[in-house]
Amino acid sequence: MTDSNNFDYCAAQGAARVLHNVFLYYPELSFVETLKQNQAAQNWPDLSGSNEYQQGVALLGSFLEQWDESQLQQLKIEYGYSFFTPGEPKVMPWGSLYLGEQQMLNDTSTLELESFYRQYQVEFDLSFNQPADHIALFFAVIDQLLGELGRDPENKMAADALTILLQQHLMPWVHRFFEGIQEHCDSDYYKGMGFLGSDLLSTLSNHLQVVPWKKLLYR
Repeated sequence: MTDSNNFDYCAAQGAARVLHNVFLYYPELSFVETLKQNQAAQNWPDLSGSNEYQQGVALLGSFLEQWDESQLQQLKIEYGYSFFTPGEPKVMPWGSLYLGEQQMLNDTSTLELESFYRQYQVEFDLSFNQPADHIALFFAVIDQLLGELGRDPENKMAADALTILLQQHLMPWVHRFFEGIQEHCDSDYYKGMGFLGSDLLSTLSNHLQVVPWKKLLYR
């Protein structure tokens, strides 16, 4: 791990929390309005200075600059078709559909992730059931672990948990998810959030010196 005292865990935690909400829920007017009022693009933490970061804030900023509530229904439709449709979403948000040959939810990789969560006493409080390997739940766990590291940068258990989460359970497949966003999503909102999500995970991986496990992918 690089110097933990020079890494802004609190800023990264805030970004993870926003991304959790973006990918778990249909967009709500109050949420998008809050992003606009708080100038989310201008204030998004620059933890890397990467090209992905620059693209992400540019797209998100462009979207929020021209946003008005008449666009909400179209944004909801885009979310549904992209991530949530009862058939086959264009951009699968579950890790097992990339990692499992059978293309099933709650496959072996999900069970391994759940075992890891039990080991590190990670729990979710959701209003609806969702497989543990949904991308938004990864961001929720990252939010929790970054909060612990923000309070104590030398918290080895939190750092180890975040390292294993990225190395074994998320980074081996998540690039395919972000590639899917750029291919299938239409709005600058989701394209921008896709770049920013990818940048955050890459930045955390670099900070923790994570070498992702190589796994066979089926999407």
